[in-house]
Amino acid sequence: MSTARIGLTGARNVKGGLVLLSTGLAAGLGMSLYAFQPLVPVPASLLRYDDLPRRLLRLAHIAGVMLPLINIVVGPWLDRLSLPRARGRPRAGSYCWAPSRCPTPLPSRRRCPR
Repeated sequence: MSTARIGLTGARNVKGGLVLLSTGLAAGLGMSLYAFQPLVPVPASLLRYDDLPRRLLRLAHIAGVMLPLINIVVGPWLDRLSLPRARGRPRAGSYCWAPSRCPTPLPSRRRCPR
């Protein structure tokens, strides 16, 4: 087995983490437009700071930043683990899949009635 092919797993995770991190930071930048000193009008559903919709949006931003950071840190270590190829590649793929899917349903949850 070629070690160069196995080495691509960690690099893929680091690249995916960097892309997802930039997306999470862009979402945070959008949230900052109305968070501190509002530059734009606060959306009606987010008027109160401690309401559930605003909390879920903040939680989605936190997940959108921290999960990719974990991916960037763990990515290079995936190549050093002595896992069988059949188990290592799906696990590495899940590190890329989970951070991209986790923050997505959180803002949509705010549409549910209490």
